[in-house]
Amino acid sequence: MSLIILLGFLGVTGPQTPPAPLIHYLPAQSGETQSRFVCGEQEVLFRVRVDDDRVSILSYSGAAGQASAEQLARWNTWLAPMRRMVAQRFVCRGNSENLEIQGTRTQIDGPVSVSAFWHEGQLARYPDPYEMQVGRE
Repeated sequence: MSLIILLGFLGVTGPQTPPAPLIHYLPAQSGETQSRFVCGEQEVLFRVRVDDDRVSILSYSGAAGQASAEQLARWNTWLAPMRRMVAQRFVCRGNSENLEIQGTRTQIDGPVSVSAFWHEGQLARYPDPYEMQVGRE
């Protein structure tokens, strides 16, 4: 009898608010972005593709002209650990251009960042802050 009263009491207390939905935010599995910026008087164009657990730079053109196939291959080697792109950021710095691509890796399940800069036709990479942090632990 007391169980019936308890159940009745719980039903009388009023409508219950449903729990908040559990939402998972996942980066896109495939796609392509094309971006255009003007730095000073120079137009910068680049295309980034995500497909089959791979992020790659398809083309890049900036103050130093069109990126060569060798430069793109080098850049894509840096991107090889990245499985999904989460964000990209482009910054003009005087006569230098910087493109940062942030993403995730599936084997380690951690963040990865590839930040490349162009200066007078030379492509170089800034260190990955996530790799630097792991080295200090």
